[in-house]
Amino acid sequence: MANAQQVLAILKQHVNLTQEQYADVLPLCLTALEELRGRLRPKANEGDVRVLNAAAAMALCRWQLRESIREPEMTFMKAGDITVRGQGLPFAQIKTLREEALLAAAPLLEDSGFFFRSVL
Repeated sequence: MANAQQVLAILKQHVNLTQEQYADVLPLCLTALEELRGRLRPKANEGDVRVLNAAAAMALCRWQLRESIREPEMTFMKAGDITVRGQGLPFAQIKTLREEALLAAAPLLEDSGFFFRSVL
């Protein structure tokens, strides 16, 4: 059975955070894993690396979004010849990582979308 620590271990491969930040991300890892468990196909293995990767990417995306709301930082500013860059993580890249991880896990997940056909 997969657990939040496994998800956190994968997340650590993508981003270097402080121990305090990792502790902050751990509950998000559990939440993401539980969300994916609820979407798994009947015979899918929740310990599959694709599921764990998707949970890690979801947790990272949610953590970064929450951090940007808590402490909004300017990540880039240019004034004349002076350029200032912050230390914030590139949210667009994290979002892309999440989307790619979910696409990779898609064969293991039930389709949660809906489909409309033409109305006669």
